[in-house]
Formats: sequence, structure tokens, C-alpha cells
Amino acid sequence: MTTHAFLPRSVAGVEVYTDRLARALQQLGHTVWVLTAVHDLAARPHSIRPVSVGPVEVFELVNARLEGRLTSSYALPEIGEPGSSRSAARRCACTAFSM
Repeated sequence: MTTHAFLPRSVAGVEVYTDRLARALQQLGHTVWVLTAVHDLAARPHSIRPVSVGPVEVFELVNARLEGRLTSSYALPEIGEPGSSRSAARRCACTAFSM
């Protein structure tokens, strides 16, 4: 699952809905990961941090928004194009399986 922000850093409708949906899917036996962006100037840009929010595994993609544009939050050659071998989703999956 993907969301622009997630608990506990951001508590709003989308974040709460995503958390509840993730937990419901887990109760039905599904493996669920949440990929979200996080703004952290102290972290290495485009790094992925695995965290847990209760039973939900979350992967935070650090986006420092250094360019200051909306497109800088998704059009990043460093993390790859969707479907490429360097895509953020593939990196999350690799991180999850190596834990």
C-alpha cells in the first residue's frame, strides 16, 4: 500500500484509513507493507527506513524535497522509474525480505 504520509507522524483521514485497511487485510491473512514518504533533513535523501507501526510494517522513503517542487517528491532518477529494477517498491521488498 502507498500513502503520502503515515502514522504516527501524520494523523489524518488517509493515514488512519490506510492503517485500518492494512490491519484488516493482515487479519485476513495477507502480508501488508506500507510505503510512505517522510520529510527528514537529517537523513540521507532517498533512503528507505523500515519501521513498525503496531503490527504494520512501514517503509519510509526519505524525501528531503531539496528542489522545493511537487515533482521532486516523485520524479527522482535516484529511486528509479516505476517498474524499473531501482524502483522504491522493489527496494522496499528487498529490504523486507532481508530482515
